[in-house]
Amino acid sequence: MFKDIDEFYWIKMLSIFLLFFVHSSLLVTYISAPKYVEYFMLSNFFFISGFLSFLSQKRGLKRFVKNRFVRLFLPFWFFIAVYGFVDWFISYFTSEFSYVTVVRVVDYIYHAALLGMFEQSLMPIYELNILWFVPVLIGFMFLLIGLEKMTRRLSIQIAAILTLFLFNAFLLGSNSPVAFSENFSLFLINFSAGFWIAKTNKLKKIQNRWTVPIACILFFLLFLTPEWIGLELYLLRHSILALLATFGLVSLLSGIKSKSWVRLIACSTLMIYLSEPLVRYVVGKIFEIDFYSAPLNQVVFPMIVRILTTVLVGIAIQIVFTKISKLRVRAK
Repeated sequence: MFKDIDEFYWIKMLSIFLLFFVHSSLLVTYISAPKYVEYFMLSNFFFISGFLSFLSQKRGLKRFVKNRFVRLFLPFWFFIAVYGFVDWFISYFTSEFSYVTVVRVVDYIYHAALLGMFEQSLMPIYELNILWFVPVLIGFMFLLIGLEKMTRRLSIQIAAILTLFLFNAFLLGSNSPVAFSENFSLFLINFSAGFWIAKTNKLKKIQNRWTVPIACILFFLLFLTPEWIGLELYLLRHSILALLATFGLVSLLSGIKSKSWVRLIACSTLMIYLSEPLVRYVVGKIFEIDFYSAPLNQVVFPMIVRILTTVLVGIAIQIVFTKISKLRVRAK
């Protein structure tokens, strides 16, 4: 499983470091760069999550749900509570967030209920909107596993996912309040691709020497095409672009053994991701800098501090959650 796929460790580690550049002026300076780098980064995570979800669910649905509850739900709710407390603390002792209202409290409940995967939100809270990844990931997991339990025929699963993709794009274009978010549609195919590659045991097929040049050629041919008309084609184009880049990276890193520190960071990527907005806020206040708008010559050193702090905090929290999980198992 995951421990035997060294390139997944490398990909997760490299991708989590891209997060810091996406959430800063280092990429915002270049107008279109953040969009494609972010798509690539998230495609990597969703592809790996889809792949591992298929392998995990084979050990039993009950065990899968229990495992994901501990590894996804609990950390997500923990950070929702942390951000809620910080929000209250700041609003109580300063006037910076004086607009905290009942609606804002309801929005925390909205996100805690995993409704962040939908397009509409009562009063979007910036820090929580960044954490949309977890609700969408959970939605993908249970969607694909549900399909797998209903039918194991790959053709039917592909047809169902494409139908959902097109239907949700239509709802998004119609500004429907029941539409899943644009990110849901953007990465549904990427997660599904990972799930199906694990299902068909085709990972080695995309690790041959031809994958990188073929992926590069297709990527640039598709990249050079004009933006397609229609939200459906726009989302499909960017999904395929990101997936081709992911395939190329999987092939490029094939056979490279991961180091212990790479595995440590890779296994802590969720905690690093969840803690990043809070650490960015604190470091920004210490250095009196806005990472999104500060000039590049002013953001480099604070960025280094921010990266190191976030990674260490994420690893520390991951260790704590892992130890708690092991204690619960021993107690039983």
